[in-house]
Amino acid sequence: MPHTAAYVELIDVAGVPPSLVRFETPDSELNLDLAVLKPSGETVLLGEAKAKPDQLDSLLRFLPEHAGADPGKPVPIARGGPKGARREAWKLAHQLWVLRPKLLWLVAPEDRRVFAVEFLEGRMSVYDNPARVATCELPREVENGETPRVKVLA
Repeated sequence: MPHTAAYVELIDVAGVPPSLVRFETPDSELNLDLAVLKPSGETVLLGEAKAKPDQLDSLLRFLPEHAGADPGKPVPIARGGPKGARREAWKLAHQLWVLRPKLLWLVAPEDRRVFAVEFLEGRMSVYDNPARVATCELPREVENGETPRVKVLA
């Protein structure tokens, strides 16, 4: 349910055209919960939806473990890969590294958190900076009426 609510919020409240909002994407688009794209397919906002607010806290606690490099796709649990919140943070870090969005939106029932994302000198920084977030415009127009697909940058 948080996924659907966030999708509607991006369209009805933030005013993003529906064709620029990707929702529960396939493997070819990295299995994203939510993404707002430019018409070119570049990701502006990456959204991660969880059932409980404390799951957002866990993501934020483990995400810095991957600030220095793209961890790649998580190793399968059967082969010793991480479980639970560590696995979710690994997956999210990989998505951030390869999509390079300017914004990260963490969503849970009655909890919305927006973070600026920067990639400088081989490091990823995810930080709460309202001024930086306010300057990141979400797209408002569609070109040619086409629905873009997620473009992987890295």
